[in-house]
Amino acid sequence: LYTFSIEDISELIYPNDLEQVLKSIKDLAIGNEVDPVKKDIRLKIKNGKWKWFTFHMASFTKNKKNRVAEIIGTVE
Repeated sequence: LYTFSIEDISELIYPNDLEQVLKSIKDLAIGNEVDPVKKDIRLKIKNGKWKWFTFHMASFTKNKKNRVAEIIGTVE
């Protein structure tokens, strides 16, 4: 299990896909996105090329006000 910030993952996500990922994270955090979220995105692999993956996100924990405090994601 790894913890990544937006800055960490931003460099790995294809620039044209980054906007939709950031929007989905924001929408999930404020409750405008259905939980879980599934997106097909391109990620940079070791050789520097881009490869398609499916990215899944879901709210992981909520705070006392029932707002999303943490989001968990997986890539397959």
